[in-house]
Amino acid sequence: MPSLSKRPNGVYYLYFYDATKTPQRKAVSTGETTKRKAEDVARRLLADFRSGVLDIWSITKGSNADCQDLQGEPKQRSSIAAFLASRSNLSPASQRHYSNVLSRLSRFLGSEDRAILASANDIIAFLHSTAAKPVTQHHYRRHLRAFYRWLMAQGTVTADPTEGLRLKRAPSKYARFLSPEDVEAFCKAAANAPVRRCKGGAVDVATIVRANVQMGLRLAEVVNLQWADVDFEGQRLFVRCREGFTTKSKAERCIPLSKNLAVLFRSLPRTCPFVFTTRNGAQINPTTLSKTFHKIAALAGLTEGICFHSTRHTAASWLAQRGVSVEAIRMLLGHSSISVTQRYMHLSPETFASQVRAAFDV
Repeated sequence: MPSLSKRPNGVYYLYFYDATKTPQRKAVSTGETTKRKAEDVARRLLADFRSGVLDIWSITKGSNADCQDLQGEPKQRSSIAAFLASRSNLSPASQRHYSNVLSRLSRFLGSEDRAILASANDIIAFLHSTAAKPVTQHHYRRHLRAFYRWLMAQGTVTADPTEGLRLKRAPSKYARFLSPEDVEAFCKAAANAPVRRCKGGAVDVATIVRANVQMGLRLAEVVNLQWADVDFEGQRLFVRCREGFTTKSKAERCIPLSKNLAVLFRSLPRTCPFVFTTRNGAQINPTTLSKTFHKIAALAGLTEGICFHSTRHTAASWLAQRGVSVEAIRMLLGHSSISVTQRYMHLSPETFASQVRAAFDV
């Protein structure tokens, strides 16, 4: 009879024993640190084991990160780890998203092998268990689809359980961007907000927002921008890849440095290689900047659909309103195609109305 036991790492494992097998003992991680949840996972595993759906001893090393041979032999890379390695070209954030979704699915089903052999019903049950909004469930499905199609290419599975999966339709929301009045309201709220104690020092988020509505950089690109990337004489700045940081597309780009932006940059202290720093002169942590932005935006009454990435939308939208070509905006944002850029470009209701009226009122 399999037994459930808690290991020193706090995780409960289900132990199997069969004198006719080699090795005689196997352990499967439930992925849970509380006994009640671990017992629920163990019941599902036992049901599959007794029905013949899951054969613990048929699990090969490398196919499951949690199934361990108790003889102390080293494990090979799991399928999830191998899949993530195949996605090493993605940004660290994208890799974390993949890892998070696949880990959660494995814990929900009890093991990585169960996740690999998941059915469409298993995927639906998992998505519903997350209590995530429809748009998030669609994100999860896209991540899982990439994983299963990779498994199919490897010959591990013959079908993709996410194929044809019907989910509640995600609402198509109008992407928000900031108006000049919104930017002023944000900066005013930042000036009046109490100084937050952050590791490395507080962040002057208002200055960063004023700069990025002209640059249109991604969050990671902002915090990794260095003085060596700024060419005042040539009126340009470079978005470069360095050791420890690469752009989302892995490609560098050069963007114009406007006079207003040059004036703002010249007003900043140069206490370290990075353009934007904490008040203690340290590099800014992306999470700290994002959280600080959200808090100030809430104080300014800018809550619906607004995040730091909205400043990137804002740069594209302001340029579109001023008649800048889509290709120029694409080059600024560093997109691979115009179709991607068009999702970032929005006209203000006033500009939209005035342009339509001007076309007919002739």
